[in-house]
Amino acid sequence: MARAANVPIVVADNGPYEAQGDAAILGYLSGKQPLAHGPMDPEDVTPTALHLLSDEARMITGQVVAVDGGWAVSEG
Repeated sequence: MARAANVPIVVADNGPYEAQGDAAILGYLSGKQPLAHGPMDPEDVTPTALHLLSDEARMITGQVVAVDGGWAVSEG
């Protein structure tokens, strides 16, 4: 198995952005993304991406970091 030296593989997995639709879609997104209270802004993932690119994240590898406003853990 080939292995790249000193190259961490990390993914920032984001939730849905701007909703195009009616109140029912916005209501669904509000329930599925309780922290975002609806669709996310692209800027919501920026701080996480910048952190993962920094030297402070040098020990983080092989992870999928969910930046989704609670989508992955909601039951809405």
